[in-house]
Amino acid sequence: MLLRDTSDDDLSSDENDEAWLKNIVERARAREQKAFRILFDLYNAKICTYLTRLVHNENTARDLAQNVFYKAWEKLPTINDPSCFTSWLYKIATREAHMHIRCAHQTESFPLEESECSALQEFIVSGPEKKVEEAELIKWMLAHLSLQHRTCLVLQIEGLSLREIAELVGISEKNASVSISRAREQCRQFFQDIKGELA
Repeated sequence: MLLRDTSDDDLSSDENDEAWLKNIVERARAREQKAFRILFDLYNAKICTYLTRLVHNENTARDLAQNVFYKAWEKLPTINDPSCFTSWLYKIATREAHMHIRCAHQTESFPLEESECSALQEFIVSGPEKKVEEAELIKWMLAHLSLQHRTCLVLQIEGLSLREIAELVGISEKNASVSISRAREQCRQFFQDIKGELA
């Protein structure tokens, strides 16, 4: 595999600009290391967070993220539409997480970072003194969702559209919507049950 590095200064720009991102993906496809490093820097934290929510272990998620970016580097020349890079990368991450879960038959619970709480706060009655309890409860709720429901819910939390979620998981948009609704309802029910036990 031939690698190229460039000293072009036009790689730095506004990461929210679609044309800029498409240009970076095109350069990375052409094996420019600097361009791929920009993609890595832009997406690594997001992919690690996404994987942590799926596999419930931050260290495992980091290892899986390394695999995701290695596979992305290998397969990047085959991507047909550079504007689909984000969903393509999440698809690789989803496959890695699902393979890990199937192989490891992971059922145990791991501590969740406080930063993981923010996306699911709607299920929790929040208060500053409850941060640790909220984190553990969210971790427990996610761990008890089916893999498809958990994946769809976390992808929605990550900001992907229903169409993108459906494509990534390999189901119809209707099924993706139903999975998200059921996941949210299950989380609400878990919370109500726990609240009832503590009352």
